[in-house]
Amino acid sequence: MDLPGGGCRHANGTCWAMAARPPIREEVTTHPDSCMETHYAYGARAGIWRILDAFAKHDMRATFSACGRAVAHSPQLVREPHQAEPEISAHGWRWESHANMPESTEHAAIAAIRDATGGRPVGWLLRETGAKMLSIGLHLRIIGRPGRMRALADILAHVAKTPGIWVAPRREIAAHWRKRAQELP
Repeated sequence: MDLPGGGCRHANGTCWAMAARPPIREEVTTHPDSCMETHYAYGARAGIWRILDAFAKHDMRATFSACGRAVAHSPQLVREPHQAEPEISAHGWRWESHANMPESTEHAAIAAIRDATGGRPVGWLLRETGAKMLSIGLHLRIIGRPGRMRALADILAHVAKTPGIWVAPRREIAAHWRKRAQELP
């Protein structure tokens, strides 16, 4: 799950991911974008709990990728998932490109997660090549809405009853592949 709420750039520039999706683009640069702010607030207020409940119903764990800035402003966004056992990975300080990110910014994101959960993030959200796994990004503000939660519930129910599908947080996936690599001749 992605927890970028509060990590996006609004009044001082649009989110890089949003800006990369022309032709529909409305850039708000002179003041906070109240429309977008309410979408993110909804995800943090209601969406997160629906998603946590859906995963718990099927005894599935996930990785929450969190922006440090969002965690610093709303630490409860990672406290509850952390206590429910999904792992927390860092997603940068803001929702922005990690290329050429200053080390101080990286440390700030890690510190925000550590301060909120009492532990370091388990990793950094990066795109990997050659991995044989499916990662599905679930944004709280989007999938957490009642009309969309039914689809997520149906998917999780199908996955839960289908043999051979393993739903695991990234830490467990990494440990599995490390062990397999050590077993190779």
